[in-house]
Amino acid sequence: MGGSSGGFGGNRTLAEIKAKIDDHVKSSAEAFETELHKEFAGLLARYNARNSEEVAERLEKIKEILQDTIASSFDMLFGGSVAKHTYVDGISDIDSMLVISGALADADPKAILEKVTSTLRAKLDGTAEVSSGRVAVTVSYPDGTELQLVPTVEKGGRLNVPAWESNSWSAIDPQKFRDGLTKRNAECSGRLVPTLKLAKAVNATLPEAARLTGYHIESLGVAAFRGYDGEKTTVRMLPHFFKRASELVLSPMADRTGQSVHVDEHLGPANSDARRALSHTLARIHQRMANASASQSRDRWREIMGE
Repeated sequence: MGGSSGGFGGNRTLAEIKAKIDDHVKSSAEAFETELHKEFAGLLARYNARNSEEVAERLEKIKEILQDTIASSFDMLFGGSVAKHTYVDGISDIDSMLVISGALADADPKAILEKVTSTLRAKLDGTAEVSSGRVAVTVSYPDGTELQLVPTVEKGGRLNVPAWESNSWSAIDPQKFRDGLTKRNAECSGRLVPTLKLAKAVNATLPEAARLTGYHIESLGVAAFRGYDGEKTTVRMLPHFFKRASELVLSPMADRTGQSVHVDEHLGPANSDARRALSHTLARIHQRMANASASQSRDRWREIMGE
């Protein structure tokens, strides 16, 4: 009746029973991680399949409108997601720099933003909504795609973008930024870029006022995985990103890429109310991920991912 050949009973010692239970729990957790990895792979395949060619066509049309209407020259420099192939259509922003030369380049940032906004609003004629903020013009299309256009001028041999806190220019180095992300991605066996795509999907589920920009997510990713020695899988790296990001946002990011003034200066000094609120949001996402994995719930994970 009660032989020792199976289950957790029989003549097993408490230590043997505990080891058997631990093995069962570990095996179950590993099986769930495998399922979650397949879920992530499916999401990434969908993101990568979306039509980035259409985005490029829309950007080219915007460039043509501006050059035909304003007495200046406009070039497109993909300073963000498009250039680094981390674009998630309809989810992340497209940080595309409008490199301006000619008469308009002598204007201040506010005047340029207003001119670009009014011109596109008139010429796109209701096919897209156009709005402007402190540093960028946003063009929103009915299919959910948003193109963020950052006006850029060259001064002293360097590119400059609008500053967050004043109507002035701040120098940047987009190539250095791209190189930093490429280096960190290689250190993470190529898994950082897919992880950040997934992070952008999670970010898109937040209220608009709480969302991070594409630049900020990528900058946080470079910092969060410096010296990372964990498992190089998206299943492990995505929760790590939100845990480390919740800590990193409490202090202004050091100007290692030439982009920090554009990334998080608007959040104010260390431990500001804005930084603490953002830290709480990111920490809550990390906890939700931990709870979803602990309960081995794919439905909870899908909810986190906005599915």
